[in-house]
Amino acid sequence: MKTPVFVKKLLRPPAVFLLAGLLVLGSGLLLGYALFRAGGPNFSAVKLPKLPSAKQLGSKLKRFTLKAGSKKTTAKATATITAKAAAAPAPARIEPEPPPPPPPDYCLQLGAFTDLKKAQQLQASLKDRGYAPIIFEGIDSGYKAWHAVRISKYPDIDSATKAAADFTAKERLQAIVRPSDEL
Repeated sequence: MKTPVFVKKLLRPPAVFLLAGLLVLGSGLLLGYALFRAGGPNFSAVKLPKLPSAKQLGSKLKRFTLKAGSKKTTAKATATITAKAAAAPAPARIEPEPPPPPPPDYCLQLGAFTDLKKAQQLQASLKDRGYAPIIFEGIDSGYKAWHAVRISKYPDIDSATKAAADFTAKERLQAIVRPSDEL
């Protein structure tokens, strides 16, 4: 006997989950209706402990305060605290927080290559023009090694941006500003 198409569609995962959800919802509604018809759940059988009144609590607190304030109790407590303080090791010295790290230096990046030879060629070309380029090596988030050719260090981004514009105009080679310690 061949299974009908509508049964096959009902047995696919989304339909099965939908049917299961409807079944759970229906059973919950039936249970709720049955409780409603029965007058709801009966909580009268639960016995809660009786709490003391405010007057009873107040008198107990006063008695405790009077006992704790007596001369014998105070002397014992002082002796105990003094003995514990003498036996306790000296508290560790708390060091002040270190100052925040200085802001990063900035440099001009003139090229970034995955091939070291190309980076070395650009470095040699810039040396011939009178610059002192370095090759900064780093690994990107895809674990790929890069060789970035960079020149100069600047204390802030504004001076580095101005120098990048001047370099690009003079050498006809695009310079971008990058933090010195990042790829």
